Amino acid sequence: MSRQNWTEVNGVKVNNEVLADLQAKDLVIVMGEDGYPWVANIRPLCPSCGLTHCGHPRAPLRWMWLHHFAWDFYATRGLRPMRKMGDVIHHQRGDKLDARIKRLGRGNPTSHARAHNSKARRYSPREHHDLGGLRYRPPQPARVINRPDLVGLPAPVATTPPRASTFRERVLRVEWKLAQRVEALWGEMKGLDSGEPIPRTTAKSKWRDSKTRKLGLKMPRYCCTEGEAAFVLLLIRHGFDLDRVAVDVGEPVELLAPFYQRPSVNVALQRWREHRRLPAFAPMTWQERKP
Repeated sequence: MSRQNWTEVNGVKVNNEVLADLQAKDLVIVMGEDGYPWVANIRPLCPSCGLTHCGHPRAPLRWMWLHHFAWDFYATRGLRPMRKMGDVIHHQRGDKLDARIKRLGRGNPTSHARAHNSKARRYSPREHHDLGGLRYRPPQPARVINRPDLVGLPAPVATTPPRASTFRERVLRVEWKLAQRVEALWGEMKGLDSGEPIPRTTAKSKWRDSKTRKLGLKMPRYCCTEGEAAFVLLLIRHGFDLDRVAVDVGEPVELLAPFYQRPSVNVALQRWREHRRLPAFAPMTWQERKP
């Protein structure tokens, strides 16, 4: 029986040889705002107090994408071709969390875009809507069955089975759970806020331009909700380790990973890295409060 040659770390699949090389170089795997796992290292000295051992959270310094690190690891050993400038390392199954070497491929930007759009280009619009020569046939009336033995008996009550919660509903439930802790987390960590002013980015008038309206673009929400602010505060407290945050919240990692895709969370993390500012948040509306 063959032994499994890969390990799953915080929901990320990676080969054992690559994981051993990461551990030997004191590198860790963190989740980036783009949804890809990154290779990062922890700062030896605390940026706040300059000590080696302290209780301040230390944000890991991201170095490179994990799938690029895995490809270069096997390329230096002659098992894969070397990655050149302009090459794209592609997840062949479309799973960003699968960094095993057998699921990676090398190509150029053109082949990379063709691979992502292959499903959309598989059929032409005519083939998509072609019914294969079949014509519409209205539903036929039900066949009448004579059952005198059922006369006088009560009709059975139709019972609807309980509907399983969707993934979006589970994520909203986790966000509502996080919102209950935002006040306590803010009170404990407000001393870490530097109070440094943040320079203004794009003005709101740019989003009211006629060309912007024609494109259907809307100004993104930069202010975090209570649940998103609690998620960012827990990331800062646990050194951006999503697995430790999941243990603290008591929820699986896959329900916390979608928060990285929200623009407000990305802006809050960027402001913490650049200006040491804790996230600003607004109370959740009644639509967002629905579990």
